[in-house]
Parts: sequence; C-alpha cells; structure tokens
Amino acid sequence: MYSFSFPNMLGNSSSNMQSDKSAIRTNLQLLLNTERASLFGDPYFGTSLRKALFEQSTAIVSDLLIDEIYTAIITFIPQVALDRKNITLYTDGKALYCEIYLTYLLDNTSDLYVIKMTESDNE
Repeated sequence: MYSFSFPNMLGNSSSNMQSDKSAIRTNLQLLLNTERASLFGDPYFGTSLRKALFEQSTAIVSDLLIDEIYTAIITFIPQVALDRKNITLYTDGKALYCEIYLTYLLDNTSDLYVIKMTESDNE
C-alpha cells in the first residue's frame, strides 16, 4: 500500500510517498480528521465526529462515536483487521483520546494508536 506523505506531499521534483504501516497510519489520521461529505470525489469518506464533540458525555454518545470510528475504518482501510471492542474513548479532563488496537493484514502484526481528538482551552 502506498499513500501520499501528509502534509509534505510534494517535493521539488517529485511527490513524497509512504508505504505499508506508515501509509496506514497516515490514512487513519486523515480518515478520522476528515468531515464526511467534505471530499468532492467521495462524499462518504470521513466521519461525523465533529458534530458530536460538544454533546453531553454519556454512554450512548460514546457508543455512537465508537460505531462511527469502527465503520469508517473497516470501510476505507481494508488493510487492517479491527474489532469494535478494541476502540476506546477516554478523557484526561482536558482532551478526548481515541485508543485503537488493530492488526495489519500485511504481516499479522498488531499496533496500538492513541489519537488526540480534541483539547480544551480551559485550565
């Protein structure tokens, strides 16, 4: 698998590419940070996570966010295997984190990603 090296996609005379696990990592970050219907070529790419950022923190909202993340990953990143139970949302009081434990189908190795979803300005 190959992907553009985001955000440094273009060099002086060529494009910067990533492969294998680094490409999957970049695609995962792009997928979770892209708002659904904002990509002209594929309106279903991305997630609707930003709509739920300021909702009340309940178990229902947490389950809906986990479903959204799970569905997006299994739809748009087929190079990984993922169980819904391996996605966890938690907060440290200032920021919301998403912990994703997935398996690469390329070589059957596993990896844990901790993605910072948002941060509060209040101290």
